[in-house]
Amino acid sequence: MRLTDQQKKTPKKIIEGFFSDIDLDEARNIIADCLEVALTTENDCFDTAKERYWVFYFSKRLEELIEAAYLINQQGKSKKRAK
Repeated sequence: MRLTDQQKKTPKKIIEGFFSDIDLDEARNIIADCLEVALTTENDCFDTAKERYWVFYFSKRLEELIEAAYLINQQGKSKKRAK
């Protein structure tokens, strides 16, 4: 795991830090750009249909994960403002 022991204790700070650096639209654009490059250029990593499907599937799941983290982060901000 890449997270340090301290980061493991406060995972919400990782989410907050991510979205302070990269907004949701930018994250979507980066995923789309990576997907386009992976699927439209000549490379050995994605020669088969199964490999191309996997990179597409992974990018969709990653986008869902980022969107869920974004919503959790927004909810945390709303709770802080309500106090």
